Amino acid sequence: MRLTDSRIGSITYRGSVTSSFSLPSKKGDKAELIVVAAPKLLAKLDASNQDRVITLNIRLLGPIPYRGGDVDVEVGLFSIPQSDLVEPYLTVLDELSTLAGVSLAAPVMPLVNTVKSALNLLVGAQNGTELQIGVLTTLSPLLPGNYCAIRAPRDFAASQDVSVASDGRLLGADGKEVTRPYLVFTVSTTGQRADWYLVPEVKAAYEEIREAARRGDLQRAEEGQRAFRRIATTCDDLLIQDGIRLAEMVNKEIDAAFGESVLTSAPGRIYEMPDLDRIPLYDV
Repeated sequence: MRLTDSRIGSITYRGSVTSSFSLPSKKGDKAELIVVAAPKLLAKLDASNQDRVITLNIRLLGPIPYRGGDVDVEVGLFSIPQSDLVEPYLTVLDELSTLAGVSLAAPVMPLVNTVKSALNLLVGAQNGTELQIGVLTTLSPLLPGNYCAIRAPRDFAASQDVSVASDGRLLGADGKEVTRPYLVFTVSTTGQRADWYLVPEVKAAYEEIREAARRGDLQRAEEGQRAFRRIATTCDDLLIQDGIRLAEMVNKEIDAAFGESVLTSAPGRIYEMPDLDRIPLYDV
């Protein structure tokens, strides 16, 4: 992303990208995920020199399962004035959007509504916040590649041979960075989800089993095993083949905790099942 002016008079502005993605869920409706991305730590340390911050690659969403269908996209580049009033508000907004952007599951939907309300308040306030350029589109089909939006006359892109540099900057035909306000976002695909262990409902179900193993409660572990398999294979945030494989791996951990030949509860048996992120879901 790029702003034309990072400082006007005595006011310093910084860029903030707000994105909303809506895509089909397993239930047949659409799940919406919102992310607000802006410099945080550096802004607190030296608010007067935000023009010296180079913003490169920021993940807005994913990886999340894509099962076909339309993906509605809203991405906007805002210039936000640096102030004691706006800064803590934007920080809280960023933290809320991070939580709301982790999962497609229904329990996080109230967070999405909260973020949307907070965004409306921030953008609608008379604080100098200005939309520099925005994109509202439906990607159908969803194709990997680089997408850009430039605040320029309609024929600008047609007259420019634009390209994306390795660091994400938008370059013109002369190889120099485009000087108009712009944002670039990339859609890519992968066969793995590196943060799968952060999916809230999967994590909670696994912790139930781990606690049962610590107590030596075989009956509770078996109940948790059935619940975990159901959640892993129906979860919106995992591909079904990954969910099946994960459930089988957890079954092996339960067998290791209680012993495959144990048919009754075994009080006092202690086995520390690994943290969820230590299970080698993709090491096959």
